[in-house]
Amino acid sequence: FYLGLGKGVIDGILFCENSDADLSSLETIARIENPNEVPVEFVQALSDCPPDYGKGHAELTLMDKAYTEAIKGQPETTRYWKITGRLIIQNIAALIRTAPARFDLYIDLRLVPRSLRGMGMDKWADTRIIGFTPEGYRRHILDQRQIVGTPGHVFVVEEALFPIYLDAWKRGEAIVPRFKVQPVMIGVGAESNKDYNDLPSRLKNFVRRMTRRFAPSLWL
Repeated sequence: FYLGLGKGVIDGILFCENSDADLSSLETIARIENPNEVPVEFVQALSDCPPDYGKGHAELTLMDKAYTEAIKGQPETTRYWKITGRLIIQNIAALIRTAPARFDLYIDLRLVPRSLRGMGMDKWADTRIIGFTPEGYRRHILDQRQIVGTPGHVFVVEEALFPIYLDAWKRGEAIVPRFKVQPVMIGVGAESNKDYNDLPSRLKNFVRRMTRRFAPSLWL
């Protein structure tokens, strides 16, 4: 999907995985099914964190590896978009096009009123898609794995990161806490097996899309 985006949408793909899988088939796809000749780089880091730390800790560990190997030291004009690999962000081009002119970290935070809890989780940082610069990663994501799933800390990555990013935004740091457009995600939840594009999800996303436009202070 991402190889097939129109020219000018993305300048490269950094594919990261932590299961020590054989990536030769994906390397072949990157070579022969790449109409826009998008550069593709593969980063592998066999996960060695304790399983009871959870997938959020493992994912952040993998991201830190990618930062160290491929992102650190890159120009601050470079923007990266972290996307959960099993998902297709169908409107990624619109998300990129409408992103603010300046940010260190661009992420969707949720503050859901009690009366609307059916819309989704409250005090939640949606980590399925995040935009950042190299310095934004260093300041706001690097080493955050230490507070996710480790003894005495929050197990769920979305809950662990929410207060950190909300407080940083309130302090005036270059964090943009809401996307301008509602992401359209095609895929299935890793643990829930929930279809992110079934009818209830599409209805929720319609409401979220309307609130972004007409009630932007309502973070659903």
